[in-house]
Amino acid sequence: MTEQDKHSQAQGGEDDVVQHFQGLSNENAQLVDNLREAYSLTRVRRARALAQARQRIQYELQASDTRRIVEVDSINALASTSKKIKALIPDIKKPNRLGWLFNTCVAAALLIVMVGSMILVYGYRQTSTSVGSKSNNPTVTVAAPTQWPKGEDTYWANYRFHQLTGRWIPWRGSPNQWVTGAQTHGWQVSAEPHIPAILVLMPGVQGAGGVGHVAVVEKIDSNGQSPSVYTSNYGWYTNGGGKGILSYANFTAGNGAYFIWLD
Repeated sequence: MTEQDKHSQAQGGEDDVVQHFQGLSNENAQLVDNLREAYSLTRVRRARALAQARQRIQYELQASDTRRIVEVDSINALASTSKKIKALIPDIKKPNRLGWLFNTCVAAALLIVMVGSMILVYGYRQTSTSVGSKSNNPTVTVAAPTQWPKGEDTYWANYRFHQLTGRWIPWRGSPNQWVTGAQTHGWQVSAEPHIPAILVLMPGVQGAGGVGHVAVVEKIDSNGQSPSVYTSNYGWYTNGGGKGILSYANFTAGNGAYFIWLD
């Protein structure tokens, strides 16, 4: 059916309505007129509602297309960024477990060798001199519980006795106080020579000074009436030694000479 036919049909319908409308009473004609007006308003409202719905649907479709475009752009941007990051990060090879184990073993072996060398050097380092000779001050690195003035006879006696026995002197004081210190700490005190032992000379005995002298017994010579001991010393000036100078001297057992040690 063409638009012209539709229009003619609608026009015919209107003419029929007008013809019937003219034959009605005023009251009925008013009623019909009201119905026609209400029907006309309903069509207008329906058309308006349909137009608004169609406009809303178009708007929603456009908004959906916009969101989809934004999401696609975001995904593309994220993928591009991920590729750039991967390009910047260098390839990391998996560690060679066998190589790592080998390097660890080598490092451990080197550490053991270094520690062992240090222990051997410290344990076997000793000053050796011939009989009647003297030497300059040997390097002595001691971290004894009791500190003694470096270069003095007490310093050497403490160091040398520890070198021979592994024991430090636990007391303090001048040489003439060492006998009392040894007795107080339970050490042996005797007038008879002993090895290893520290010889304590009281003041004025066999050339000792005003505070006495201490030396370390290196050898005992029992020939003769009074046993003789060969000692190593610091601070013994009568045979060319002195402060911080290692020298050797012979002393005899007798009055004012004591030997102290700890079994």
